[in-house]
Amino acid sequence: MSKKKRSKPDPSDSSLHIYCLGPGIGESIVLRLPGGGWGVIDCYEPEGKRGPLAFLQEKNIQELEFFCLTHPHEDHFLGAHRLLRHYSGRIKRIWHHLGFTSKDIKKIRLTTKCRAKYKGDPEAASLLSEYDQFNLQLTEEIGIAKFSEDNHRAIIVPTTPLIQNDNITITAVCPNTQTVLDFRDRLAKVIVKKGPLLLGEEGGDFINSVSVALHIHFGATDVFLLGDAQGSQAEFHQQIEKLALVKIAHHGSENGRGSDHIINPHAKPHVRCAIVTPFKRYNLPRQDMEARFRKACKNYLRTNIPISDPPPRGIPGLSNPRAANGKFEWVGIEISKTGKIRTLSV
Repeated sequence: MSKKKRSKPDPSDSSLHIYCLGPGIGESIVLRLPGGGWGVIDCYEPEGKRGPLAFLQEKNIQELEFFCLTHPHEDHFLGAHRLLRHYSGRIKRIWHHLGFTSKDIKKIRLTTKCRAKYKGDPEAASLLSEYDQFNLQLTEEIGIAKFSEDNHRAIIVPTTPLIQNDNITITAVCPNTQTVLDFRDRLAKVIVKKGPLLLGEEGGDFINSVSVALHIHFGATDVFLLGDAQGSQAEFHQQIEKLALVKIAHHGSENGRGSDHIINPHAKPHVRCAIVTPFKRYNLPRQDMEARFRKACKNYLRTNIPISDPPPRGIPGLSNPRAANGKFEWVGIEISKTGKIRTLSV
């Protein structure tokens, strides 16, 4: 049986490619760095569905420059352990939110059991199992690869650049120390019986508070990939003239990090390209926010998400739930070193 030809980086290709994937529930971002290396930010790829791993396999990508998990919500980590397992020993850098301690995981197990028992959540056990598998695979991968301190980062800013070379600089812009301390204080007070399932959407702004957001400086341009971070983003004021692309935070919600600057009604369209990954369980983004984003951004894109009929079994805690049909589509952007932007077709 003939072996597949190994895909090699092309040093002559100096552009930056950003692919956003989203089926209407989850979110993943795949980057093709200048020179040909690849990276992944978040991984939503349920069993049997196409996501970032399938996307990379189709391109015959053999190794990753980095993998980043922004925060532990289902729509960002479901299936991530399969990507880590596939690329075991072939990931140069791993970055992630400040993880839970072993005591935290025990508490999450208890809240999960209570949620299943008292609130009838059919997804509780499976979500915990997925996160456990991710944690085990992450621990194993870090052990196998013997990462240096620079190449394995639990993100809390300020920090040194995650990647810095002649072509590109990638830095984290959140969460900061106070945010993480507030998170840990709140986590310690979670009441087991009534506590939320922290690994589902119900964790809300609690989990989103520690979401990692990344800033990419490339040539004459800047890119912000904001995960599910919430709050203001002062950096936009400083980078406004060079802002090539923003992956809008928190599925286009009003409290997503930086939304107040993007939709500033007194400013002319200043973001050359913005991408949102809708989240239809909460009907995000709302129509009024989409209208404001379209007005503020010269090129506004969203991942393609045809919507199915309401599922036969209701989603606990949500009224009139609707679900995406599970079909993964991606939106791709190519950015040159001079700042020229081109949309990549599926």
